[in-house]
Amino acid sequence: MAFNFALHGVRGMAAILVLLFHSASPFPGLVQFLSDVPVLGARWDLSFLVRTGWIGVDWFFVLSGFVLAGTLWAKSLSPGEVLRFWWRRSVRIFPALWLQLLTLVPLLYALGLMASIDWTQVFGNAVLWLRPLPWGYRSLNGVYWTLVVEFSFYLLLPWLLMLLRRTHILLLLALVVGAQLLGQFGRALVPHVEYLYQFLRYVFPFLAGLQVAFIAGVSLHLLAKPWPERQRQMLLAVLVLVYLAMLWGLNHFHSAIPRGHWSPLVWRMVMALIIAAILWTLLAPMRGTGWLASRPMVWLGDISYGIYLWHLPVQTVTAKLWPDMWTTPLASVGGLLLTTMVTLLLASVSYHAVERPLMRRFSGKRQMVVSPARPAPPDALVARSVQ
Repeated sequence: MAFNFALHGVRGMAAILVLLFHSASPFPGLVQFLSDVPVLGARWDLSFLVRTGWIGVDWFFVLSGFVLAGTLWAKSLSPGEVLRFWWRRSVRIFPALWLQLLTLVPLLYALGLMASIDWTQVFGNAVLWLRPLPWGYRSLNGVYWTLVVEFSFYLLLPWLLMLLRRTHILLLLALVVGAQLLGQFGRALVPHVEYLYQFLRYVFPFLAGLQVAFIAGVSLHLLAKPWPERQRQMLLAVLVLVYLAMLWGLNHFHSAIPRGHWSPLVWRMVMALIIAAILWTLLAPMRGTGWLASRPMVWLGDISYGIYLWHLPVQTVTAKLWPDMWTTPLASVGGLLLTTMVTLLLASVSYHAVERPLMRRFSGKRQMVVSPARPAPPDALVARSVQ
């Protein structure tokens, strides 16, 4: 069984998507340029590729559901196994987060970008007790909220797999969708009961990572062996076209959708399933996808967590220190390249100095297995020793 470099490259791609999304605010000239690009004799609005880059978070969630379910799939899920799993995930998430807080908070204060240091807020960020959790602290980095969702999925995953062994994936998916819908519509029934309203509005949809994207990733372990290569190539082409069309549609019609409407929720659920289907086509080698397994993409996959943590602070600090430099398209491209290089440097330091050494010391390597109810395909994946 061999490591799937293409999926690791997808992880790097997801980090870059989120980086591009956040670049639209500090470097507006880039979006302006992409809003009117001449292609094949016509003018195209390609800015949706940047404006919808937040979808990279969903790619991360689906990948996490798939990879992490694989680490526990054939395990006994005894208390010891579950505690070891939670320990490994804590080692993966928190040290790099703590390194960033110890570096970023004093730097922001020294630069005058932070009036004072609230150490209780810093501690709340260090343990990821953040809004929308009850009495949660304000996040010091705009991406931390996704870590709350991610880590809550880690806490819930062993119980989800226990439930899955006794029931069907469709029932599990229905429960998750029901939780999302209850959070979306239930609060309309209790608008005057403040605590219940806030619970349904903010906490319940995130409680224990109840996200369709994670379950879509878990469900990949229940699918049959991938189709022949030609059929997967055709399916992948169709899925990518549908994926891009849905991104364009959301960007085009987003302003016309009332706030709190149900359609974005359904749209995101459908997109999670499309992302999972795209990943399924990549579970076996396929011509035309070699660029995902290239050295640069695999390297981006290695440092993707650091990219995710560092890109927004770097972009924000750069824009605040030199606020009037990035208004033109050329200057915005320059600002994006500059901040991306700094981000890659910091992410590489985080990976080589903190993430990889600690994961090797405390976690060890772990195989990705498939459901014991199905025979393991000969090209089944193994998870990277450092996810």
